[in-house]
Amino acid sequence: MRYKSILIISCIFLIIEAVAFDGEWYFSDVLPRPQVCSAPPDSRMKLALSGLRGLGFPGFQIAYATRGGSLDCADGWSRKEFPAKAVELNTTFRLASVSKAITSLAILDLVQRKLIRLDDKLVDLLGMQGDFQDDRIRLITIRELLLHSAGFDRRISGDPMMSPKPWCPRDLQMLKSVRLAFDPGSRYVYSNVGYCLLGAVVARLNNAPVDEVFQRLFFHPSGASLFMVNEDVKGNSEVSSYSAQGHALNYVDNLDYASLVAVGGWGGSASDLNKVLLYLAANYTDRLRSYEGSNCMPQELYSCHGFVLYFSQRKGRKAMYWRDGSLPGVTTFVGVFSDGSSIVFLGNSREDGERPNSKVIELLYRVFGEE
Repeated sequence: MRYKSILIISCIFLIIEAVAFDGEWYFSDVLPRPQVCSAPPDSRMKLALSGLRGLGFPGFQIAYATRGGSLDCADGWSRKEFPAKAVELNTTFRLASVSKAITSLAILDLVQRKLIRLDDKLVDLLGMQGDFQDDRIRLITIRELLLHSAGFDRRISGDPMMSPKPWCPRDLQMLKSVRLAFDPGSRYVYSNVGYCLLGAVVARLNNAPVDEVFQRLFFHPSGASLFMVNEDVKGNSEVSSYSAQGHALNYVDNLDYASLVAVGGWGGSASDLNKVLLYLAANYTDRLRSYEGSNCMPQELYSCHGFVLYFSQRKGRKAMYWRDGSLPGVTTFVGVFSDGSSIVFLGNSREDGERPNSKVIELLYRVFGEE
């Protein structure tokens, strides 16, 4: 009789959600919001958790480390629909464009080994010959690709990496038919396809798939268990994604992640990503902090884009080297401070707007960047 009652109640909730759910509320909305931490949160972490909840994320993870130790927290819902599921410390998220920092470091590793130079031409490194529809393609350098100034503008021609079957990296000859939006090196415009092309260089010069290079150079030495997002990896440990309005999303599941390895095709937990970040901060300090540009204004977010990370510094705050990423229903952020501490945030929703992660970055910099 007891089990029959449970079954009836469960069916009622399922019917309620099926009939009444319009993206505005879920069964989980009436439950106490779950939270778990690896140790009791200090005042700084409590402030961050409260602020992040206020930004409306259904669920998130945050990992913070100093020379004195680390603290990981998980908050909210991995799955809001009935039966609701809480975010755990080992729940996995899509990492989105924070993966580009790894691509940059793999390129700088080639520079360090004197296999390439920053001013080498892309087409030469890819061994591409023949005619190009836009001859300016021949002028694109590694430096310009790293700094998002190679001439690609997704606002004009669309983002080929977000299509169901992107031409990069599978058919690089398609580069010959691309027309650039501006002269290489003349201005900054964020580009996914530019980093896919950098990944093609990494693969060709290492004579190995990009994912194998990343694992060998960065993930295995750090002890982290990051993984390539693909159909085989999707499972119960991964969060569901939601829009800023609360609607469940499946758009992120339909991307061609096999083509996004150098752009944003990795998954993992905040704790594992922080292991990678700490390893990089200890072993690649100079490269993480390398940036150039006469228009750099450190007090403004997104103003100082380096070869690997952005750079920010404000009065009374520590210098912060950071990177963010986003997809529909995905927000990610990593930051390394001048004192060696680090912060990672992974959320299963995304704000609307041109700079959807700005509020998260400002909050985390205010809380953890204080001198």
